[in-house]
Amino acid sequence: FKNNIYVPKSFDFNKKFISLHVRRGDYINNNSNRLYGNLGFSYYLKATYFLRNKFGNLPVLLFSDDPKWLKENLLNSIPNSYLISSRNLSPESDFLIMSKGNYFILSNSTFSWLAAFFSKDKEKFLVIPKFWFNGQEINSEYIYKEWNYKLIQD
Repeated sequence: FKNNIYVPKSFDFNKKFISLHVRRGDYINNNSNRLYGNLGFSYYLKATYFLRNKFGNLPVLLFSDDPKWLKENLLNSIPNSYLISSRNLSPESDFLIMSKGNYFILSNSTFSWLAAFFSKDKEKFLVIPKFWFNGQEINSEYIYKEWNYKLIQD
């Protein structure tokens, strides 16, 4: 899959990295926005800063259903980041690569939640949006009991 993404061929997927997922699509284009809301640029920057401050200057792999937004907003704003999502990859490929991460910046989406859940890293750490639903703080029932995490507000 390395030929279809913006990651150097020398990138070592066996080393630690941050998986950052941005959900846009239906969250910005229809009634889903009223229910879920859309996380802003500042959430992703705060989350990246927090994880790098805690764990070091790890590479950040960027995933989204809107790769154009990633390229225009986050790719140049987060040094040592790589755009993974592209129209050449399937959501299943994104999911598989994302789940290989050690640290996760979740959007308010089951897609990123499940990728973190399926990560085999026993010491994984997650940044989770404080407001999973629009205007409603996340409930502890949405957070897997064994996770180490930090809630961050947009």
